[in-house]
Amino acid sequence: MVNVDAAFDEEEGCGSVGAVIRDSTRGVLVAAHSFVPHLIDAPMAKAYALKEGLMLAQHIGCNRLIIQLDCMEIVDIMKDFQDIMNERYELGFQGCSRERAGV
Repeated sequence: MVNVDAAFDEEEGCGSVGAVIRDSTRGVLVAAHSFVPHLIDAPMAKAYALKEGLMLAQHIGCNRLIIQLDCMEIVDIMKDFQDIMNERYELGFQGCSRERAGV
């Protein structure tokens, strides 16, 4: 499972993103975070977090993923592209509350 989240500072137009990959017992396998200096809005920050999570999964060789994030706008967009993504990964997308994501 890949949990991703982001924080967006509207005044500064920047933010931070993070991703955590967990095993089937919800134990942490690996995590990453980064600062993003130029963002337009919170959904863009969430999209960067998703990118971070996918890159992290690729780095450790995971290609069967359930991705959780708390931005339904991004979840819906990614579900539209799931067929294309499934050529490389076996993916499932889930919207979840910030508290449940545990990032």
